[in-house]
Amino acid sequence: MLEAFDKPTAPMGSAEDPFNYAVQANWAPVAGSGNTLADLQQAFPGLPTPEASRVQARADALGRQALHWYYQVRDEQLSEAEAEARIKTAYPELSAANFSVLRARCHIATSK
Repeated sequence: MLEAFDKPTAPMGSAEDPFNYAVQANWAPVAGSGNTLADLQQAFPGLPTPEASRVQARADALGRQALHWYYQVRDEQLSEAEAEARIKTAYPELSAANFSVLRARCHIATSK
């Protein structure tokens, strides 16, 4: 069961679209995989390369931006509610399950 949880090729119920799949793939890369466009296109056959590139770049940007906002929360420059609102506004396609994981990962990464 844990193996299925750790692999983005076995979605947790929140990777049903390319963006949420790419978000999860960024968190738990499959061993031997470079988290490439080919991985995303294999999971979603027929996804054009330009769209796969855009989706992957957007998922990468989400991680960086969320971490930036949570560092601002840690430094008391931004409230957590404001950070959450910014994420939800900037990335409305982010699933609720992936949002919860993202928030937890940001809390861990930014803890003092």
